[in-house]
Formats: sequence, structure tokens, C-alpha cells
Amino acid sequence: MSNSPITYRRLFELLLTLGFEDETPGDAEQRKPRVFVHPSTDAVLMFRNAESEVVSPADVLSTEVHLHANALASQPLESLVGTQPIL
Repeated sequence: MSNSPITYRRLFELLLTLGFEDETPGDAEQRKPRVFVHPSTDAVLMFRNAESEVVSPADVLSTEVHLHANALASQPLESLVGTQPIL
């Protein structure tokens, strides 16, 4: 397990591997907020576009709730990406 907390970039990569699609409108520089949609469950997640920053505890909780509710993951977010807990 890594000693560093999860960044938004790693979270975005994880969502893509779980079948989410990046539906963020606009150019790469203007992508605010970032929008991820899971086509088969209709789950929609939105985040600020801050790829190098550490994911906020609120975003960790929200993401876990959506992943669990849609049966996309059963582990804590940190376990899915191999990082230390944020809280």
C-alpha cells in the first residue's frame, strides 16, 4: 500500500477502469467540473478539476456511497487504489 493519499488523477483513472466514462464538456483546460457517468447504472459523479490535489474526505465518502449503492465496488476507496486512508 502506498504512503501517499489518493489524488483526483488516481480517482479519475479508477473510475474509468470501473466503467465510468468521462463526460466532461469543454476543452481540457476548461474542464470544470469533471463529470463521470457509468452507462449501465446511470451513476453520475462530479468533481472539481484538480488532478494533482488530494481527494477531499467529502469526495471520498460520496464516491464510496455511489460505488457501493450501484454494486460497482465493496471496498473502501483507498483499498481500490492502494493508498493510505485519508481520514
